[in-house]
Amino acid sequence: MLMSYQLERAKVRMKSKEITVVVLQQKDINVEIKEELGRILLMDAADCQEMFLLSSLFRHSMQSHDVIFLERDKDSNMDVFIFN
Repeated sequence: MLMSYQLERAKVRMKSKEITVVVLQQKDINVEIKEELGRILLMDAADCQEMFLLSSLFRHSMQSHDVIFLERDKDSNMDVFIFN
């Protein structure tokens, strides 16, 4: 089954540059991102669909130049920005 998400984009202006940002909650997409050894990020996805979603987000960022913010839901996880 194919999954589809409607991404809500917000525009942020930094000096003369306008940036489009997408904010997603990690818990909403069944992804947890944790830090290990102070320099490695572990992306834990629930199953194949969530891994496909993560790869699709990276691809979306590459093609659209959107900044994607994966917001954590608990202190043990890490916030992550995906950008090109």
